[in-house]
Amino acid sequence: MLSSRSNTLSIRSADGAIFDLEQQINLLDSKISPLRNTVQKKLDKIEDEIANCNFLIDSGIGSKSDKAGLRKTKRQLRQRRIKLWDELKDLPALEEERRELVRELDAMRRRHGILL
Repeated sequence: MLSSRSNTLSIRSADGAIFDLEQQINLLDSKISPLRNTVQKKLDKIEDEIANCNFLIDSGIGSKSDKAGLRKTKRQLRQRRIKLWDELKDLPALEEERRELVRELDAMRRRHGILL
């Protein structure tokens, strides 16, 4: 009788642990997704704007004040790019943490015979 009771408790605690791991993975996904999508898109747009500024500056078209304005805009874009890079620097660590949790979850499921 004790053996069946401890097996039931073991299954319940395994279910709880699996649920906790799934919740942690979902939480990480909610942090990773905006970084991967939104911030990367903003960064790509800024890179395009910087390239456009470079083209306009190098083209020789426009007055000195136009070129000065473009250089100022380029500096501002570079500063925004640095801020976005700072936001992205956490992405590799978050992705690695997620991979580790997924490995742990898969191992726990195999150990308890739960197949998806």
